[in-house]
Amino acid sequence: MFKLAKFFSLTLLACFTFFQLLSVVCLADKNDRNEIPITCPSLSNEALSWFLNGREAFVMGRLNDANDLFDKVIQKDPHFASAYLYKAYASASDVEWRAYLGQAVINKNYVSEGERILIDLEIALSVKNPGKRFELAKHLVELYPSSSRALLILAGEHQVRKEYTKFRELAFEAIRLNPDSPISYRSLASSYLFNEPLDFMLAKKYMEKFVELRPNEANAYIALGDVHRARLSFDRAIIAYQNAIKCDPASDIAYSKRGYVHAYQGYFDEARNDWEKALNLAKVNSKISWPNNNLMSFLFPVSGKSSVDEYVQPVLLDVARKNGKDPLESPEDDHYFCCTVISMKHGVYVSPFQAMNECRALQREFTKESKAPEPVMITANITFIESVHSLLQGDFEQATKKAEAHARLVEPSKNPRKLEVFNYLMGLINLRQEHYGKAVSYYTKSDLSNACVKYELGLAYDGMGAWDKAQAMFDEVSKCKFATAAEPRMIQLSGKWLNVYAALPKEE
Repeated sequence: MFKLAKFFSLTLLACFTFFQLLSVVCLADKNDRNEIPITCPSLSNEALSWFLNGREAFVMGRLNDANDLFDKVIQKDPHFASAYLYKAYASASDVEWRAYLGQAVINKNYVSEGERILIDLEIALSVKNPGKRFELAKHLVELYPSSSRALLILAGEHQVRKEYTKFRELAFEAIRLNPDSPISYRSLASSYLFNEPLDFMLAKKYMEKFVELRPNEANAYIALGDVHRARLSFDRAIIAYQNAIKCDPASDIAYSKRGYVHAYQGYFDEARNDWEKALNLAKVNSKISWPNNNLMSFLFPVSGKSSVDEYVQPVLLDVARKNGKDPLESPEDDHYFCCTVISMKHGVYVSPFQAMNECRALQREFTKESKAPEPVMITANITFIESVHSLLQGDFEQATKKAEAHARLVEPSKNPRKLEVFNYLMGLINLRQEHYGKAVSYYTKSDLSNACVKYELGLAYDGMGAWDKAQAMFDEVSKCKFATAAEPRMIQLSGKWLNVYAALPKEE
């Protein structure tokens, strides 16, 4: 009798478990059948709805909103593995990432096969196994060939391998399968913005479609504003950032970026106001330590942690190694800002920086522009541009005073003549006055890793008749290859100078 009772008890338990699992699968199937299923072990429609809204917030760059929603999911359903996974994506530190990924792993038995693959992708990331990630991503697409999310995850792995054509093919396929998928358009736009061959017009086209599909998302307009800013279409960038602020009046990133564009245009009061507003907002609403939340979300298809580690951090760490500072934590570093302004004066969309190509340098600039400069650097940045403007108006005395003031703001205890930016300004001031020898003296103490400085030094050498040295500078500048179709004027002029020089008769 006991054995028979035990048999009926086990049979009843098995049936209950089967129907429970069946219910979970059915709940998952309420999602789009072209999507990777999402499993809610507690069978709570409320928890599932919070998760889906949180995932949308995450991919739109609203990380604080996403985290709040994922916390509600976990409180309602402690076994909701995908909620832990997305908490890991949105984490602000390695410690948090590993903790939430660990919880996702513990709850892997409750999820669909697609969700298990997503968790395994992060595990492969934690042990630095790109080959495993690539195989997992391919298997995910085999299981869900109509899922735009799965296709973009595989596209991201091709991105890691620098297989940009394949990335774009998969993004196009994701759009064909789901024309209303905003992340597909955004990913494609970002590829044309940052991967060779660049095409800013296509980036604009696809980012505008992204905005059309998400007209109430601040970060959609920020992304579009960044495309315009890359094209040096400042007025359009201002409009896009303004629209972002309308969507989210608390967006410190939108205010910071608009402040930079105002500064580039010479609207100093507007720039100061925007930057001060951005600093105040950042103190209030920034729960996530990354200064460019939208960069993390809009540049890359799905996951946040892998995006930051594999794309953004290498760019920033390269910069940190060059200047001895952490560029994310060094608002005092005005060198970047000055290089950017110098570049724009030459019609170059990105500041040449050390050996970094312009694709990576543009990522770096977008990251920096997402965080407003500290108060003293607000004044320093404006003072630098004022020096350049005074110079362009022929007021050399005022330009010199502003150059000296900038140096005192940046390094009050240091001799200005040891500062690269001061020496650049003084080189330009003397070049404009045709004091070529003095210009050379200053330029050679400036930043000669910057192609724009090399070009101006070449002009100074040319002015003083040092032809061989001028040739060396123009030769280096002419070899700068920009990934866009538009070749900067300074490169064109360097090439013309070299052609004329080569045709001149040489002394025996």
